Amino acid sequence: MTVVQLNGSTVGTYTYNALGQRIAKTSMLPQVSSQRFAYDEGSQLIGEYGTINRDYIWMAGLPVAMVDTNGTTSTFNYVHADGLGTPRAISNAAGITQWLWSYQGNPFGEQQPTSSSGYVFNLRFPGQYFNLESGLVTNGFRDCYEPATGRYCQSDPMGLNGGISTYAYVGGNPLVSVDPTGLADEDEEEMREVLTETSPFVLTQLKTLMRQIRAIDPDYAYQTIGPAGSIRYTEADVEFLASVLRDMQREAIYSTCPAVQGSNVRGALTNRSTFRNATVQKAWDNAEPGPNGGRLCFTCKTEVLVPPFSGEKRDWDGSHVPSWTNRYFPTSSTRQDIINAYQEGVRLECIGCNRSGQNNDGRFNK
Repeated sequence: MTVVQLNGSTVGTYTYNALGQRIAKTSMLPQVSSQRFAYDEGSQLIGEYGTINRDYIWMAGLPVAMVDTNGTTSTFNYVHADGLGTPRAISNAAGITQWLWSYQGNPFGEQQPTSSSGYVFNLRFPGQYFNLESGLVTNGFRDCYEPATGRYCQSDPMGLNGGISTYAYVGGNPLVSVDPTGLADEDEEEMREVLTETSPFVLTQLKTLMRQIRAIDPDYAYQTIGPAGSIRYTEADVEFLASVLRDMQREAIYSTCPAVQGSNVRGALTNRSTFRNATVQKAWDNAEPGPNGGRLCFTCKTEVLVPPFSGEKRDWDGSHVPSWTNRYFPTSSTRQDIINAYQEGVRLECIGCNRSGQNNDGRFNK
């Protein structure tokens, strides 16, 4: 959902990134406002900025506090969540209740929160964010959870892999299950066995990473890298899954951009091509001259003497800042855009400082 209309007039517009995260919205109800949203690596909302400036503080997957900033003044408020991670009350530093969302008679969130002070808080069930302009709730990869019916107005993007009903919220069982991604419900019972062996902080990170990985690849399966038969997960598992997720996200971004499609986008577009040669020459030309007619390494200031394309093996190469590996491009990018970007931010580094040299990259033979 990118546009919300009421009686033929647009009352809200939403913007998303390549990972399906909503990163901005503009709403006209109850007043004109603009918000930008920030997420951590597990797609957990950590801040929103604009008309409201708010940072969210989480502990083991539970919302515990917010920092509301107005100008140079910051105010702390504290979240009281239930066992599923749903915020039920918010109190200020004095312990006075600012906001309340009833548990009783409210299984699908059909009742609106109450606040005697007018405090606004839009988080609902885990992974959800309420939108006043539409009356619907953004829930991970779906933007239209309707609390009044306990259903989505958009079918599950995973199809039947997410459950027998592609519109129902957590299979109609919200008292024991949550659906942070809007793709498939997660029963807290599923992790009971490993809870006794695994740190709750590690467990929360693992669950968050697996949600995001399975949003990209629903069939992805993982078993701890610990000893055979072990049910204890550690930070090593977290680091491994984080690297898997980063690779998947990078491929997802590349696949949406026609200019950079392919598993090895940098090699496909830059390896030993004419414009890469021009980049090497540019690195030499822009480097600081050395006392013996060579050039100085940007990092260690060692003088290198072999100019590019002289027929001799070079003792240096160009290095990108920021790293070329970590550069991303919008879906509107053309091949020429990427070629131009490749020739920017290049510096000369000696073979000892340049990573390609340390890896004995064949490019040094030029």
